[in-house]
Order: sequence, then structure tokens, then C-alpha cells
Amino acid sequence: MDTLALIPLKVTAAKLDRSVTCVFENRHKFLVLLEEILKEESTELSGTVEIDGTYLLESSKGVTPENRKVRHRGEPSNFRGISHEQICIVTTTDGNEHEIFKAVSRAKPTIDIITSTFGNSITERSIIYSDGIDVYDELAVVTGSDIKHLYGHESYNKVEHLNTVNSIHSMIKNCIRQYRGVSTRYLNRYNALFVFMRRFMEMDDNEISELLIRKIKWFHCHITRKSLRKDHIFAV
Repeated sequence: MDTLALIPLKVTAAKLDRSVTCVFENRHKFLVLLEEILKEESTELSGTVEIDGTYLLESSKGVTPENRKVRHRGEPSNFRGISHEQICIVTTTDGNEHEIFKAVSRAKPTIDIITSTFGNSITERSIIYSDGIDVYDELAVVTGSDIKHLYGHESYNKVEHLNTVNSIHSMIKNCIRQYRGVSTRYLNRYNALFVFMRRFMEMDDNEISELLIRKIKWFHCHITRKSLRKDHIFAV
């Protein structure tokens, strides 16, 4: 529950009388579990599908970077615009609140990355709304869907818009800010968390606990301290 509430590790550790390392490892076991649950669900988006990307500055939190100088928290990139130090997170959502959030690449994703990541997740005859970037055009072809490019808010209406994914981007960035940054290698673990946070928005703590316990009780997933270092790691 502390993980879902974005409670800092040190606060949870003090409350449970455990070391920060212990709480960190168990929090990440929980995050990997959420990833595995989403993987088994094989989420499919249909009908009207919004898709768009947002960018976060690469973070080596907890590890000394090998390919660049150490950057202090809050310090901007040395490169202007969207560079190799920017990590692209693509978010998708449909009218039935089915959602997939994935860190996919450094800088702008390629057509191949988009089609391989989302090609099996959008059903035929859907309508894809994007912000005008042609990287999603091939995704429409692969999934047998139509695509409509929306060039700015002036092209939005009650049906055709990207308001939901834009609000998702704001949520993700606010959550990352509350964590005082998240290591890039763990981004997709946290993306799984953000999907569940969206699902639980209208629930109270008791409802969330009951739902999670019921879902986890019969779910088989083997996660060890050793596997945390190599599995479910984002690296490009």
C-alpha cells in the first residue's frame, strides 16, 4: 500500500522497522509482480485508441554512469531537444480504460520499435489518434486500424482528442518527481505500477487491498533478490 501511495522508502522502512535495502528489494519484488500480472493479462486496446509519447531525462540513480559525467538531481541534459539522454515512454489508452505504458527507446522511437511493442495490442478496425508523428502510421497498417493525426488542441473535439494520454503523462512525471527520480533501468517496473494506480483511482484502501490480495493469491511468480538485478530491466 505504501508503494501505491508513493510513500518514500525511508518512511516505510521506519514504519516497519526494517532496513532501507530490505524495503527497496521487497518493493521491487512487488513491482515485478505487477509487471508479470499485466503480461499475463495481455491487454488489448480497441475502439478509439489514444497513443502518444513523453520524454524523461535518463537517470542513473544509485549507480555511477559509465558513458557520461555524473549529473546532479534536477540538472538538465547537456544536449538540446530530444537527444539520446531522453527516454521515450509511450502511453496508450482506449475508451474502455485499457492502458499500456512502456519505456521503449532513447530519443525518438523507430517504426520497428513501435510496431513490435504495440502491434499485438491493438485490435483490428480500431481508430488510432496520435499527435501527427508519422511513426505510428505503420502501426495502423499492421493492426488493420485507421489513424487520425491531431495537430494541436485546436483539432480536438469531444470524441477526437489526446486529453487522456496527456493527463497520464502529467501523472507519470508527478509521480517520478515525488520519488525524486527513478533509475531508468527500472522505468517499466514503475510503468506497471502507474497502470495499477490508474485502475485504483476511484477505490479506497480497503477495496484496493482486497482486490490485490485476491489477484495475487493464486498468481504464481518466482522472484528472487538475484533476479531483481537482471530481470525486467529496461536497457537500450
